[in-house]
Amino acid sequence: MDQQADPIKRRLNIDFVMSVCALLISAVVCAIALYQLRNASLMMSAQTWPYVTAGWHYDKDEAGILVANDGQGPAIVHAVSLTVDGESQHDVVSALRHLINGDEGVVQIDALAHGVVIRPGETLRLLNVQGATSNTQLRAARKRIGVVLCYCSVLERCWTNTLNGLPREVEHCTEGAGLSLPELGDEN
Repeated sequence: MDQQADPIKRRLNIDFVMSVCALLISAVVCAIALYQLRNASLMMSAQTWPYVTAGWHYDKDEAGILVANDGQGPAIVHAVSLTVDGESQHDVVSALRHLINGDEGVVQIDALAHGVVIRPGETLRLLNVQGATSNTQLRAARKRIGVVLCYCSVLERCWTNTLNGLPREVEHCTEGAGLSLPELGDEN
């Protein structure tokens, strides 16, 4: 009877060892799959990452603040804050009224408010003035102006950036009273 029990024990030991090996192989395959999933997620994030910067633009008789998306994916603007002397401004036109005296010159602005999408490679004018007097006055006032942008990717990763700063990742954008478009015909 002992001779018959010996092969059964061996068979049980071999089955047990094979089962443990199968479990180990399954665990390794699962770990590799999770690692590949993480890498695929990182690749997707890199392919949709917007990199939005705001900076000064100067030319012969014009000056302004440009906002550019130098990243790979679209940037969805959630908040734009423009300050003059530390005071938040309702819109770009009212901000320019604090900075520039007189009616000489041309003002150009692009709609940069909540919900605007900046495509990769696109540059928008937060504000731009043309004309010798307006240009000189805006250049002289540049240290009085502050800009804070908050934007998100299509994967809902968000960043904030300041004028001449570098983007910094944030958990989410706070929806606040940002810039709005000026009323048409608003002369005040």
